[in-house]
Amino acid sequence: MHVDDTKIVCVGIVVAGLVFLASSQFDAILHIQVPAEEPLETTAVLPSAPKSKPENLNIGIRNGLAGIAVLIVGIHLEGNLGDIMETLPLIQQLSYWGVRVDAVSDDWKPEAYRIHSSRAESMLKLITNVTTNSNWEKAMTIQGLRYRAIISAPGPCFVNICGKRASARKADKVFALGLSAEYLSVVLKDASCFRYIWMRERESIAVFEKRFPKLQSPFFGADLSYSFDAKSQAVNLWRERYIVKLRTYGLKNVPTIVVSRENNWGASKNVRLSPTDQGLLQVRPLYPPGERDGHGDEWINISLKQVIFVTSDEDTDRKHLEALKNLPAVPVVIPFQSVQEMLGFFQAVSELGSSVYVDRYHCGIAAHRMGANVTIIRYGREGLKMAGLVDLISHDPLALRQRNVQAFKKLYDALASP
Repeated sequence: MHVDDTKIVCVGIVVAGLVFLASSQFDAILHIQVPAEEPLETTAVLPSAPKSKPENLNIGIRNGLAGIAVLIVGIHLEGNLGDIMETLPLIQQLSYWGVRVDAVSDDWKPEAYRIHSSRAESMLKLITNVTTNSNWEKAMTIQGLRYRAIISAPGPCFVNICGKRASARKADKVFALGLSAEYLSVVLKDASCFRYIWMRERESIAVFEKRFPKLQSPFFGADLSYSFDAKSQAVNLWRERYIVKLRTYGLKNVPTIVVSRENNWGASKNVRLSPTDQGLLQVRPLYPPGERDGHGDEWINISLKQVIFVTSDEDTDRKHLEALKNLPAVPVVIPFQSVQEMLGFFQAVSELGSSVYVDRYHCGIAAHRMGANVTIIRYGREGLKMAGLVDLISHDPLALRQRNVQAFKKLYDALASP
């Protein structure tokens, strides 16, 4: 993979598997009355639910920063649900403060394939102007605005803003929010212009401090996905639909959930079919430091007949999902269409006591937030990020959301100050 100063490839595939109870056991565990209507197909779109107040919109003063404009650089609008889950809370909070939000979309895809997905509509409606111009310095000139801040968008990769000093001087302040330090040594040549850095993993902070020992240490404020509104009516509706839908899959044992991406799948990778039994799926877990030392080659076996594969990025995963459907046991495949659907699904399966194995960062966070027992699968290409996720899921999700509250308060003060 080639990574230059402003073009970063951060692509992944999320796939998950489930294993379920016989119908009599299923009913006994759930103890609920299911809706009488026909269950929705997994690709169906629910009717719009009444808006619920996003959980972070009580931070700071409503319209307290009215008249301020910011430019978010490197934002992902291609429809990956993890990108939406981590970015929407930031845009909602800025909008609550009365801030005008402009954005430059990330250019990891060729220009012809850079799209604004309908799944990103919740973000797009809160952004005043979006440009796909990879030269974001030119985009600033087009806008003709004096931005109070340029923000490197949440994600695994910094945008090399400080390396573009002329543009950095066109804004009063430069921030980096909700970031990991993946690819840091390749991407970030200079971090001196950042006035406020909010990083989402302790492991990433350690890497940043080693790389830039003379700079102020970043603030640890968890991943922004922990601030996504998980209590909305839409999430509960999806939970109820999946409680009904799961009965139709013919699975007979307690669910096991396996999340896998295409480039971590295969005989030499960390998610594979057993070389001795094609009816078994094998995953190789990533344990916390010091836990199960010497077990790096351990494989966990899961009956393929009990697996349901899911993804949070249908567009990227489409070919992989089609290939999964052709596996010997023909597992069920579900491409999520919204973050609310993903959260509702994980809540439904967590109530069954499902184990969840993931090599996809935000599916891991979604499952953790909804109470599932999560184990991380090894994924060497983004080892630092996944190691950070191992640490995050060891904490109470409420405590991590509170870290984000503190991080948002620091952002408000940083924007408000001269």
